[in-house]
Amino acid sequence: MSETLDVSPDAAVAALWTQLRHGFTLARGVMSPVFVFGGADRVLTDLRDRLRNVAQLECWPFLECAPTEAADAVVLRLLLGGEPIEWRMVWIDLRVAATGHRPSVLSLMARLNERRGDLERRPAVVVFLLPQGWEPDIAGAAPDLWHVRQASVAIPFDASRPAAAMPIERGAEASAASDTLRAVPAVERYRRRRDLDGAPASLWDGLFAVDEALAAGLDEEAKEIAADTLALAESQARALPDDREALRDLSVSLNNVGDAASARGDIAAAQSAYARSLETMERLITVHGENREALRDLSVSLNKVGDAASARGDMAAAQSAYARSLETRERLIALYGENREALRDLSVSLNKVGDAASAR
Repeated sequence: MSETLDVSPDAAVAALWTQLRHGFTLARGVMSPVFVFGGADRVLTDLRDRLRNVAQLECWPFLECAPTEAADAVVLRLLLGGEPIEWRMVWIDLRVAATGHRPSVLSLMARLNERRGDLERRPAVVVFLLPQGWEPDIAGAAPDLWHVRQASVAIPFDASRPAAAMPIERGAEASAASDTLRAVPAVERYRRRRDLDGAPASLWDGLFAVDEALAAGLDEEAKEIAADTLALAESQARALPDDREALRDLSVSLNNVGDAASARGDIAAAQSAYARSLETMERLITVHGENREALRDLSVSLNKVGDAASARGDMAAAQSAYARSLETRERLIALYGENREALRDLSVSLNKVGDAASAR
């Protein structure tokens, strides 16, 4: 549990993001409240986009709401309605509702505090956005939730600093490139931080930017960012050779390098990156043992190795990798039970094994 932070807007978000990023694995399976007080829309949108990108990357549901008046019914339905699911992220912006409806918002927090047992059966990271200076009110209305919070942060407004913009470029081709990047917010954000802010972009910002660049057909941009993030991940792994997060970040970064190479048609480079990713994930499991996340990551790496083998026409190697991925996903279900993600992954592996067998 963190202390409330009170620094510059960007530093506050960076500190909060570090806490959240390293807490996702530990917090998974429990109710993890996060309280964010104040902050300009630019900063909060950045934080929300990072969380949404993590949810998308990990195949977690991402839910959000911003009620404008009495919030009880909307928020309670969002958090406690429907069938329980294994894991999710929830973003609840109560700043507007708190304007003129302070008693209602505090009543909502008190009701959530009373129903903490129900919330714990529906595990999630839940981010509450609240007005600046409300820390004592929330701690008083929801003492249990405040006590078990994963993090809390006070983000001051910084009206003197406008949102950074992409530099003005000249010529039709440059203008088209700039317009394309504005349509790919993770890439724009990554480049802005790297080139304009003078601060190194985070590894996970880079990973999301690679995903978006590939989806937008920006293959060379994806290659460049993937190389940047791999260099950062390799540096972390050298400093902390047996650290679980450093090993996982290295494996994911290598997969992104492989994805960027595959998109360019460089199958040899893709195969090399995927093989290194698989070796890294196998090392992580050797050092730290099996868990749900590590087994799923292993299955993903095996499928990517199989995809590269299939692309170069080695269907025997592809089938072998796909079969190992299928075995890993069957083991996941045996150990942790069925859920939507696990069943979907199992279906994907069964299709790949079948396709490889048919192609031989």
